[in-house]
Amino acid sequence: MDYNDLILLWKNEKLNSSLCNIPKDLYISLDGLLAKLSEDVQQLANTTLANAVLDRIIFLRKDLVHLRLIKIVNLVINHTFFDESGLTWGERRIANNLRLSIETIGVEKPNILDTPRVSPEIDQFENSTVVLDPFQEISEKKTTMLEYSIIRMLSNVEAFIGLDDVSYGPLEKNDIVQVPLENATALVARGVARLIETPDG
Repeated sequence: MDYNDLILLWKNEKLNSSLCNIPKDLYISLDGLLAKLSEDVQQLANTTLANAVLDRIIFLRKDLVHLRLIKIVNLVINHTFFDESGLTWGERRIANNLRLSIETIGVEKPNILDTPRVSPEIDQFENSTVVLDPFQEISEKKTTMLEYSIIRMLSNVEAFIGLDDVSYGPLEKNDIVQVPLENATALVARGVARLIETPDG
C-alpha cells in the first residue's frame, strides 16, 4: 500500500455510489504507511512537504472510513443485501452489530442518511490531525472470524493496529498480550515476540 494506491481507493469510493471492495487489512496497511512516513519525516530535509503528505494521507484515510461507513449504514438500514467479502473485519462487525440492533428494535427502512457528505478538497487539509477510527471503538475484540494467540514481547514495539482493527500497544519487553494469530506470527518472525499459546492450545 502506498500513497497512490490510497488515492485510487479514495477516488473510487468517492465516485461510486455503491460500496467498493477494499482489502481486509487496508487500515492496518495505512497505519503501517503512516508510521513509516512519520519515521522518514525526521530524516528528510523538506519536512514541510513530508508533513503535507502525511496530512493528506490522514485526511484520505479518515474520509475513506467516513464514506464507507455511511454506505454500510445505509445498506444495512435499508435492508439491502451486499457482499461483505470486500469489507474489513471492523466493517463486518459494524454491519453485523447494526443488523442485529435493527432486528431487535424492528426498524423499517428509514432513509436517515440519504444526504451525501460534502468533502472539502484535499488541499484544505494541510493541518489536519489524526482522528480515531470509529472501527476501533468496538469493545468486543474477539470475533468468530479470527483466531488469537498469546505472545510474550521480547523487545519494545510501537503501537499497531491488529488484523481485527483493534489498537495494540505500545508494547514493552516481557508484556504478555493476546493478538490475532496473523499479527502474532508476524511479530514472532520479526524476532520481537515469542508464542506462549496458539489457538490449538
